[in-house]
Amino acid sequence: MRRSILERYGEVAATSFRASDRWLQGFAQRHCLSLRRKTNSKHTPVEAKLAKCKRWHARFRRRLRQSSSVATLHKTWGRWLPQDRISVDQVPCNLREGDGRTYAEVGSKRVWLVGNKQDDGKRFCTLQVAARCSNGSSDLPRCGQPKLTVIFRGTGKRISPEERAAWHPDVWVRFQKRAWAE
Repeated sequence: MRRSILERYGEVAATSFRASDRWLQGFAQRHCLSLRRKTNSKHTPVEAKLAKCKRWHARFRRRLRQSSSVATLHKTWGRWLPQDRISVDQVPCNLREGDGRTYAEVGSKRVWLVGNKQDDGKRFCTLQVAARCSNGSSDLPRCGQPKLTVIFRGTGKRISPEERAAWHPDVWVRFQKRAWAE
């Protein structure tokens, strides 16, 4: 608010502005504004994704049939033993301020957030977690579990692997164009 007053009325008015308790709510009520969620996001229905999912699973089953290089299968675990199984998950970290809400007129049909369409919901960083189904030897670092990976968007600062390991020895830091593993 001070920045807005500074742009319009000058520094004297901006420094004298003091926000009382609930001044924003009073301002919004006087000007018929309310805090609303954005409505300009497009959701893809499940039916549109279904064909792609079926195609992926069909190809996966075909690859499993072709790669029968393992002569003997384990009675309980089959082709992949627990130490060979890894589960990977990525958690997007959107470091943008706000929670997708803005002030708009009461009763308005559409609510738009200011900004580029490309910035809406963009990941600035992704946390990638990989975990083995069973721990290895206690002599190994992290008992054989893979390191956590943080993937930042952009090119990043060029540093040596020694400097990167000094940040935290159990975390890999990567930089990629879109901030998720490709």
